Amino acid sequence: LKKYRIIQFDQRGCGKSKYKDLLKDNSTSELIEDAYKLLTYLKIQGKVIVTGASWGSTLALLFAEKYPQKTKSLILSLIFLAREQDLAWLRHDSRRFYPDIYEQLSENANEENFFNYYNKLLNSSNPNDQMLGYNLLGKYEGILGSLSPRLESEEYDERKINNARIFFHYERHNYFLEPNEILQKSNSIKDIPTIIFHNRLDFCCPVYQAWDLKQILPNARLEIIADYGHGSKKQFDFMKKEVNKFLASFSFNK
Repeated sequence: LKKYRIIQFDQRGCGKSKYKDLLKDNSTSELIEDAYKLLTYLKIQGKVIVTGASWGSTLALLFAEKYPQKTKSLILSLIFLAREQDLAWLRHDSRRFYPDIYEQLSENANEENFFNYYNKLLNSSNPNDQMLGYNLLGKYEGILGSLSPRLESEEYDERKINNARIFFHYERHNYFLEPNEILQKSNSIKDIPTIIFHNRLDFCCPVYQAWDLKQILPNARLEIIADYGHGSKKQFDFMKKEVNKFLASFSFNK
């Protein structure tokens, strides 16, 4: 913090962001414009280091592709490309490693497509239905990577329910992106200095996504950390050291 000015914001419907309707005007393109408008509001005219993890890496890539003239470098981790095959991992392919949890979700949904079923519960006016949706589908992504997964029930929590509503609002709409949009539009960022971090055994966003990104950004540097989970202390400690070296490798005065 002594060297860099760090700017973060809560996306629409999250944290301290205010809203009348949680999901109205809440899409990926609007989040990208929010980030650009924030820089304008703060009178930041030069280029910035754009960084993000997981869904944040998706937004960081989309921002850089739309505004390469504003992007000095990219620091990305836990890559999520939001393609059909990446959504398929959450929707059904992950059952290869979590068949017991997947079966539990399916049984509770009475054989209906359980994503649709639990989305109805999350958006119900009944608090009990909302919490049932959260305690089952709302927690599924969070247990991926766990060696001892359990779908444990929690008491009513409006913030957590809203977080799940937003997550599945985006998931249901394929993150408001065209098929393979990020990789298809990557030409505009090929010359932007980029470093990518990903855990080898990330079962939330499998590492092939980081590998695919590296293939279309040949000048980027990819570090695959020998660890598991969607983020870990080992990964973060490694990132701290490598990010410092990465930032020191080029000038920020230009």
